[in-house]
Amino acid sequence: MALPPSSSPSVRWFTFTTFAEALGDQMARTLAPILAVSLLGAGTAAVGLLHSLGLGMFLLLSIPLGLLGDRLSLPTAMMATSTVLRMTVIACGVLIWALGGLEGTTGIGILLGIMLVIGIADVVYTTGRSILVPRLVPADQIRPTMGRVQTAAQIGTVLAPVALTALLALAAPPLAWVGAALAYLASALTQGRLREHDRAAGPTSASRYARRPSRFRDGICHLLAEPTLRRVTASSALYNAAVMAANTLLPVIALTELHLSPAVFTGIGSLGAVAGIIGAAAASRITARYGLRAVRISAALTTGTGVLLILLMTTDSAPLPGPVAIWIGIFYALSGLCTSVSAVAGADLIARLCPPEMLGAVAGAQRTATMGIMPVSALLIGLLGTLLGTTIATSVWLVLALAAAIPCFRLQEK
Repeated sequence: MALPPSSSPSVRWFTFTTFAEALGDQMARTLAPILAVSLLGAGTAAVGLLHSLGLGMFLLLSIPLGLLGDRLSLPTAMMATSTVLRMTVIACGVLIWALGGLEGTTGIGILLGIMLVIGIADVVYTTGRSILVPRLVPADQIRPTMGRVQTAAQIGTVLAPVALTALLALAAPPLAWVGAALAYLASALTQGRLREHDRAAGPTSASRYARRPSRFRDGICHLLAEPTLRRVTASSALYNAAVMAANTLLPVIALTELHLSPAVFTGIGSLGAVAGIIGAAAASRITARYGLRAVRISAALTTGTGVLLILLMTTDSAPLPGPVAIWIGIFYALSGLCTSVSAVAGADLIARLCPPEMLGAVAGAQRTATMGIMPVSALLIGLLGTLLGTTIATSVWLVLALAAAIPCFRLQEK
């Protein structure tokens, strides 16, 4: 079956569902640490655990669900199931708060449970998406298509803090979950337009099951044997560890040490999302002009520069002049731009460098490293911040950001 062009209706529906997913995810994930810190009095260790429980599912489930995705060959069904599950658990959170159950230690436990369920559902959704994209467009159109999709995701990310800021100013913080639930509902309805691709030509039943005993190993082995995939995966793992360090430390630094209000802190995050839109829209052209190696190295070093600004703010001497909100905004802008460019730059690698019948297995192996490192980073950075202070923890965050450039020095253009 001939694949549709990157401007087809299917791609447009996929772009919209990505927008809705990003809006819902960003609202839910941004609100959780704000609730934990400002409403329930949580510290860095609890915030780190909050992130690690949800994202830990990528470490545990990416490979098994990747194998399942290859065998079922029903990517949109997997995505829809994930979205409905997240919408349901968010609605339950609002109900529990309305009944007075979101308080103290019990409230922290409920937040942890919600993020755990969202984490499991995220693995299911991401698995389905990785199998679906090569069915939507040919391999040579994946990078520009993902540029469009990532741009839509960043627009959702921009709107999320704007919506959260408005809701936090007008109502109790847990009510912002209603916005996330509505975004998931819009995504679930849109995914119905993509069901035809569950019937798209894929591996035959025989080919899916013939190598079942060794498939678990094959996904990992292919990832490690292919030099470009191996190096990009190592770089992404280090970069994502730095991202989780930011997610763990910044709420505590900004809200507790620098005394920003939750509404101001949420609003500052929109700068990073705007920069992410610019980066995603330009990433395909930037990568075509300068190459994957230069783009990935530059992104890591630029992000490290932003982390250095945060590190300087945690010192007693406070050498940076002016309002701290400006410097945090600069970090978000640099980080948002570089994260989007890096993500789009390598979006087509798995589709071009692995067999079609192993898309789920190889992508699952890659996510085990790149996403699995995130909860480990969140937990360790959170504990480090609690035991040794945020300055030491931020120094480790800086090292992780800069180290992401190292595997890319030997990248060969593909």
